[in-house]
Amino acid sequence: MSDAADDLARRAAAALGVRVVGVELLEGGSTGTVARCDLADGSRIVAKCHGGSGAPPAAEAAQLALIAATGAFPVPAVLHAGDGLLVLDWIETDDPRRPWTPAIAADAGARLAHLHRTSGPACGFTDQTWIGRVAQPNPWTRRWSVFFARQRLLPLIDACRAAGRLSADLAGRLAAFAARLPDDVAEPVRPVLLHGDLWPGNLLVRGGRVVGLVDPALHYGHPALDLATPGAYGAVPPAFADAYRAEGGTWPDERVLALHRLWPLLVNLLYWDAGLADRVAEALAAAAAASASPHRV
Repeated sequence: MSDAADDLARRAAAALGVRVVGVELLEGGSTGTVARCDLADGSRIVAKCHGGSGAPPAAEAAQLALIAATGAFPVPAVLHAGDGLLVLDWIETDDPRRPWTPAIAADAGARLAHLHRTSGPACGFTDQTWIGRVAQPNPWTRRWSVFFARQRLLPLIDACRAAGRLSADLAGRLAAFAARLPDDVAEPVRPVLLHGDLWPGNLLVRGGRVVGLVDPALHYGHPALDLATPGAYGAVPPAFADAYRAEGGTWPDERVLALHRLWPLLVNLLYWDAGLADRVAEALAAAAAASASPHRV
């Protein structure tokens, strides 16, 4: 047991008044230590230490509660949220590295359409959220184009450049594109509730169905952001789009998806794969072509 895991286990045990008999560090944890703790009664929990960046425990707990209130996705029960510690009920899952099967994709698409039925007064959110260690301010903004450029693309471009993941030339082209974005990006019919970080690892699956959704970065905005994100991390079965449409969601065309795929690619470049700069450049070219034909979706 590492010192970090040992300390996290002690804190979780004290918070819940339980005895931890085993602990295992989990992958991820870009903003702090995350571990699965085995309890003396045979149950399991997940403990997350707030490392000074990322969503504070109370904020993450509130976002999970909002998702649960929509009835769209199951979420883990919050057992403790405070003092820099978030403790969640453990949800048993299949190997998260496996690609989505058509059944999982269909379940995810149908549930996402349900989530997107919840709309907000404008683009933004009631609180700041985080993508990893990058703060995401969420001021209420009438136009998605302005919000997406200023609050999503530009902060990530700056973070990638500061981390040495983007060349000065590509960072400059991305920033110039984002600066033009308010004039030519598609606007949503209405701002919908977005998970905000729907990479496949945040969707918990078991036995061919969705059993949990975690690590939200909630805000209201264009549904294409959630719809484009899974495909930026690998191929997604067509059943994802088919089920989204079947549940009443409007699936954007490839031009709109190309535009919004820039954001998850930059996230992936910053935190996981330093070799994605070429794909970001390709996505920028596709997004620039997409923005030449503005339309509402």
